[in-house]
Amino acid sequence: MTENALPQARPRPPLPPRVASRCAVVALALVGLVVVGGGCGGTLRGAPSVASWADPERPGGVAPEVPPRAAYHFAYAHMAWNAGQRKVAEDHLRKALLHDPDSAFLAMDLGRVYDALGDPQAAHGMARRATALDPEFAGGWRLLGELELGEGRLPEAEVALRRATDLEPLEETAHFYLFRTLAKAGRPDDALAALDDYRRSAGREDRALLLRAEFLDEIGRPDDALAAFRGIFEVDPYSRAGLAGIVELYRKLGRPADAIVDLERLAAAVPDNPSVRLELVGLYNGLGRHEDAVRLLRGVYEEDPSGRAEYAIPLARLLIQLLRLDEAAEVLRGGLEAAPGEGELTVLRGELLRLRGEEEAALAEWSAVPASSRAAQEALYRAVLLRRARGEVEEAERLLAEAWRADPADSGLLRWRISLLREAGRHAEAGALVEELRALDPDAAEVEEAWLRGARGDVAGGVEILERRIAADGATLSDSLALAELLRDGGRIGEAIEALLRALRRVEGPDEEKRRIEAGISPEEVRGSIDADRVTLLVQIGFLHGVEGRVDESIAWTRKVLEIDPADPTALNNIGYTLVEAGRDLEEAERMILKALEVEPLNASYLDSLGWARYRQGRFADAVGPLEQAALREPREAVILEHLGDAYLGAGRAGDAIDAWRRALRAADTGGPEARDVAARVPGKIRAAGGDP
Repeated sequence: MTENALPQARPRPPLPPRVASRCAVVALALVGLVVVGGGCGGTLRGAPSVASWADPERPGGVAPEVPPRAAYHFAYAHMAWNAGQRKVAEDHLRKALLHDPDSAFLAMDLGRVYDALGDPQAAHGMARRATALDPEFAGGWRLLGELELGEGRLPEAEVALRRATDLEPLEETAHFYLFRTLAKAGRPDDALAALDDYRRSAGREDRALLLRAEFLDEIGRPDDALAAFRGIFEVDPYSRAGLAGIVELYRKLGRPADAIVDLERLAAAVPDNPSVRLELVGLYNGLGRHEDAVRLLRGVYEEDPSGRAEYAIPLARLLIQLLRLDEAAEVLRGGLEAAPGEGELTVLRGELLRLRGEEEAALAEWSAVPASSRAAQEALYRAVLLRRARGEVEEAERLLAEAWRADPADSGLLRWRISLLREAGRHAEAGALVEELRALDPDAAEVEEAWLRGARGDVAGGVEILERRIAADGATLSDSLALAELLRDGGRIGEAIEALLRALRRVEGPDEEKRRIEAGISPEEVRGSIDADRVTLLVQIGFLHGVEGRVDESIAWTRKVLEIDPADPTALNNIGYTLVEAGRDLEEAERMILKALEVEPLNASYLDSLGWARYRQGRFADAVGPLEQAALREPREAVILEHLGDAYLGAGRAGDAIDAWRRALRAADTGGPEARDVAARVPGKIRAAGGDP
């Protein structure tokens, strides 16, 4: 049997297309089965057995007949699985097997359902039954191999999967799992050979090369991995996965200059591939080569009048980030002349006005973006954030309510409204919206109910809801993160850390890769998704240790992120800022923050960290520059403005310090706990400097 999909979790038992089409016929003809077959005891004349559907070319002469009830239950199992009704699918497959007990294919399918239901013992039993019923059926051996791999029995998995590939050399899924088995067994050469077999069976050179590149990177052969990534472009010059792989690998190796050389070569080879140019822009910015980035974008903007509006968007966005507002205004003007009313350009014009302090004009621009525009969500997002920062919660909620009435199926808008009302203390209104959300998205409603209980002071009730969700099958990482945050807000920091540690153990567990493939994540993306979740959890664990004042533990946990990705900017900044706040190793802290800024040179939080590190070293004049840049980008961030005032005072600029602190006080009026701390500290600083708060 050869299936026509990459090895990944399927939304149904893995039926080959020819089987699925027969199932459709059976499903449409269910009413006629009893007539054709003569009742429950009859047969479906002339139809092949379910097992023979898996491989209609297998030897054996005339195919045996299928009991109509087996076909009936098989069709219903197929439809139930499509509808996500796993237990119903199980019930129908068991009944199908009662009517056709010699079907290896039905046994295999039932084994897959048992596996999805979390019953490995029953799944193994069905897999072994399939191989016993038909030792020449590759599908049964493949399932057995997958299950053995999931249980960590690598030798047994290898035997079963090799049997599957011997029986069906084009069984791509079996080749893939054999590759994973050999990789886990620490046999890289054999794993690469299996991957070559997978490439030949799958017929997708680009995907096979991507797997090869990621595996070579994983086993510490970065140069070979880079060669494999480059090979993807020989097959597909427009491959975004290959491009992203090259950039990410160079970033992990700390060789951004080499990445630029590679991408400049690719840009010359495929001049009409805009993705390469945009990645180059990111790399140029990462090395502080902003002029090169602007030059590249300005070149294509001016060379291609027909695409002027398209290239005006990234060029204007970059100029705004660089605070070159006059140049950005000119580019936006040209882009809007080429495409009047273009939503993304209108959003950027609003952002430019916000940075100039013209907030009402910015809100007017964002409100002018039509709901049909692809930029409508960004316009709404920016408008709501600005209203919220100004303390205009009611107006922000009104904007969200209007958007939701226009699209009542958008549960995300409803959740945002609930969040705003909850933060404003309008719990009864938030509770009413939770009930409306329940009809759209019951899972999301449960989470929002947990948050609302916490806001009302019933932290235990909220925790109970989230812990129940986490204990249930299919809980997501977001549930664990929500639980930790709820516990933290309730002052139960130790329990919050333990909740994150439990989630981390699950993510790092031996079955996680298999679970994600079954959940629909492509095999090529599984390792990246696991690492991304590990990074998220490790950052949060480190942060919570810092909240408790355990500096060494905070830094130790956050450093684990750098073992996954040495260039992760969040980890670098967090470690640096933690050291600064503790007054320790200030020079090392500055170096780490500078590394974070190499990745995101325009990040306001990282610029604030850099300025604060220099301030704590007594380098007040050096601290002013990055803090001014941070404040220009986030003019309503109270902590940044307080730091800027402190730096001004240290540099002998008392008047500027008082002005910055007064701005911090205004920003603190609408901020969270950190802002309230600023509001408590700053009046004394203003008076001490001779000013009036």
